[in-house]
Parts: sequence; structure tokens; C-alpha cells
Amino acid sequence: MTIHPQNHDLPTGSAMKATPFEALDLVFHFEDQAQRQWWKQAGPVLGQHLLLANYDINKQYQYLCFFGHHIIPILGPGPGSGYDYHPLEISQNFQRSGSTIRLGFQPRAYSSCVSPQDPFGELSTEEAMARLGQVTGVELDLQPYHLLASHLNLTKKEEKEMLQPTCYNSLSPSFKTQGLLAVELPRTGSITLKGYWFLSAKSMVTKTPISELSFQAFRNIDHGKDLLVPALRPIEEYFAEMKMKPANPTTPQTTEFATVACDHVDMSRTRFKLYLYECLWKYDRLADIYTLGGRLKNAPGIAEGLELLREIWSILQIPEGYHFASLQNSLLRKSTNAESCGEASKPASEEREFFDDQALIFNFEIRPGEKWPQPKVYFPLAYLTDSKAADAVVALFEKLGWKEEARRYKDNLKTYYPRCDLDKTSGLQHVLSFSYRPKTGPYTTVYYWKIGA
Repeated sequence: MTIHPQNHDLPTGSAMKATPFEALDLVFHFEDQAQRQWWKQAGPVLGQHLLLANYDINKQYQYLCFFGHHIIPILGPGPGSGYDYHPLEISQNFQRSGSTIRLGFQPRAYSSCVSPQDPFGELSTEEAMARLGQVTGVELDLQPYHLLASHLNLTKKEEKEMLQPTCYNSLSPSFKTQGLLAVELPRTGSITLKGYWFLSAKSMVTKTPISELSFQAFRNIDHGKDLLVPALRPIEEYFAEMKMKPANPTTPQTTEFATVACDHVDMSRTRFKLYLYECLWKYDRLADIYTLGGRLKNAPGIAEGLELLREIWSILQIPEGYHFASLQNSLLRKSTNAESCGEASKPASEEREFFDDQALIFNFEIRPGEKWPQPKVYFPLAYLTDSKAADAVVALFEKLGWKEEARRYKDNLKTYYPRCDLDKTSGLQHVLSFSYRPKTGPYTTVYYWKIGA
């Protein structure tokens, strides 16, 4: 079935006043209603991001066409179709040299969402990359993907074990997917892809900590060349002291690895990334992880980054204490003794406790041939109303001297979510990330959820 636009006239006046989305909406058609719904709900938001970020008009058309013809067909059922996760995310990276728009998404063919053909999304991810790699204007090198996939993807035997009803039905969404993709939409040059592996299922079925799975995969890729190992070594040393455990949906740890990612470009330019979640929101804890217990104190840019992180901590009015998944609160209420809850038992401390499904996120970026890993911190924003979160982002931009971005940010946000009262909503601005490199200075990203809300 082909779905055609219905009565979408150009704005009053000259046709030249139509935005790229409005012009394309007159001629695009889609194979089913789900695809049409993705276009109508997410297309205008992407169009506004590109427009308000002052992308070249040709790039605006290119990226909207790319989204409509190549991303939407691999998103699966339309938005609001019973997802217990957010299958599409728009993010905007800000730095001194300007801003860049990026899309993050989970490739899910419709059949894989309603049948057991591809329960962990591995086939959908590979099919999506094969499709996107054929697009003119996309740079794609699958060597990094295949090297990591050979170590991190579930084997057929592991998949079968995870699909046992008593196991699979109790898993959270993070345990039921193996991969996500992201595409960067640069102002010049080619579109590039990045792939993510969520390793909770692999860890659970192999009874191996995610940290160990990740470190071993990176060492196997390095294959004795010492391109990745020097930067990996301080990470291994720091987390070896914590005695990391295999992932468990009912007994999460306070500090827990979750994800591995890499760019799907030539190996010499690929950034390999390790992501972890931290439940204790304290600045001293943040600083300890950011510096790997002091191992990075002499690395370029670390001191400057820490200074700005302290400013961000204050600007965001971080609610300090332990932040747990709501599942843990349920376990604690049902438990009659600490042992039956395992790691879900309350920590023996006087810190405040929140059961709000939020965590600080860190990633450590490893580039071939570089001595030091590059840390980045991700701050959840859902504890703030979107209006207050926007005020915090504006305050950060002003602190960084980005006056024009600060002036425009809140008005732009209202344009992305025209039907929302930002004083009453939360989580539309889902996460704010920050890193610092001496050559490029501060680098921050805002991640937007509930696209088209």
C-alpha cells in the first residue's frame, strides 16, 4: 500500500517560503502507514534542527531525503506503537567550531518486532548497515564492526538460552537488544555511522562481566600491535579494583559497564568507546571515575575538563545520592532480608536514595595510537522540567562563551516541541554530555527524546 500526502499546501505566499520539509512532504510517498507516521512526526523536527543550526540548504534537502528514504524504512512500527524504549533520538553536538546534528536509532524491521526471527536485533542491524552503505554520500567501512561482532554478538547457542521464557520474559529492554546505530550529518563531507553493542545479555548468558568482555574484545582487535592497549591499560587497572560482576537484571551494581561502540570508518580513524553507568551521584565520585582514580591526572585537558565539570555540577543542581532503577525499589520492598536482594539491597551509607531509573553515564574513548583514553560524562536531565533543563543548558553555553547558542537555545527547543508546555514536561531533553580536548576545547551534546511529541 502506498500512502500519499493529503492536502498539504504550501504556506500562503511565495512557494520559496516553504521549508525543505514542507516541500518534500508534497512529493514523498511511503510504503505503509508506519513509515508515513515516522515522516510526519519526526521529519519536521529533524528539518527544524537542520534549519535552525544553519545547515546549507542543499544539505538540509540531502539529509531529509536520506532520513525519509533510508532511515525510516528500517525503524519498524510507527512511533507510539507500544515501544518500551525510544527507537529514535536526535542529538546536537556543540563546540567552538559549530554544531552538528546526529540521529541515533534501533534498526527494527517490522517482522522482527512481531516474530522471533531476530529477537536481539543483530540481523536488523547488519541489514541496515548493508542498505545504508549503498547510499551515495555515506562513508562505511565494516571492518571495525566485524572485528567487534565476532567477539560481542550472541552466538546461536547463547541466543537460544536467552530465549527461554523464564529468562527472556523477565528481561528489561536493555537486555533484549544487542545493537543501535547512529549517523552523523556533517556540514561538509560524508555521512558516517557508529555502532553500539549492548552487552547485558551476552554478560548474563556467559556469566562474564561486561568489562571483561569489552577489554578482551579490544585486546583481540589490537592483536599485539599496541595501538589500543596503552589507552586501555589504565581503564583495566582502575576497574580491576572494583571486582566487576556479570550483568543481572535483578541485582545491578552501583557501577556497571553496559555498552561498547565504534565508528564504522577506516580502522586508523575509528574511535572505540566503553560506556558505564554510575548510580552514586557525587562530584567526588565523578572526578574519581573521570580521572580513573588519578591515573589520568597528567593527561592533556583533564584538569581543564574537571574544572568545567564542577561548574556543570552546580549549574544542573545535581540531586546527590544513589539513583537506582525502580525495579530495585520493588525488590527491596518485597525482600525480607538483605541477602535475598543481593546487590539490590540498600547501600550501607547515609546518602539519599532515588528510585528514578536514572544514572550518570561515562564513556572512555580510545583512538588507535593515542596514549590516553578520553573521558566523557553524560548527565540525565529528566529530574528537571524541560524549561529548567533548558535554562541550565543556556547557563552552560554562557559560561563557555557561546553567546549566540545561548541566546537561541530555548526558542529553538520550543520550535522542536511546539505542542508541549516545557514548564510541565520533563525528559524531552534527555541527556547532556560533556568532554574536553585541548585542541578543540569543550564539547557538549544535548540528546532529544520523544521526537514529535
